[in-house]
Amino acid sequence: MKKSVFALLIVLGLFVGILVKSILEWLNISFSANVWELIFGEPTVMSKILVFLLTVLIAFAVFFPLYKKYVN
Repeated sequence: MKKSVFALLIVLGLFVGILVKSILEWLNISFSANVWELIFGEPTVMSKILVFLLTVLIAFAVFFPLYKKYVN
């Protein structure tokens, strides 16, 4: 697969994700910050740090393999 096609697929995937998020919000289906608050309770310093680390870990797990495939 060409690098330009691969990059286009990544960008289209991000736009579809944004579209799905906006449709879910339009339907009053909560996720994202509301879900983190339901899982960890009231936002404290420790829970904010934990949510930040988990979010970075998930983003890294999603984007790093794509980046490695793009580089190769």
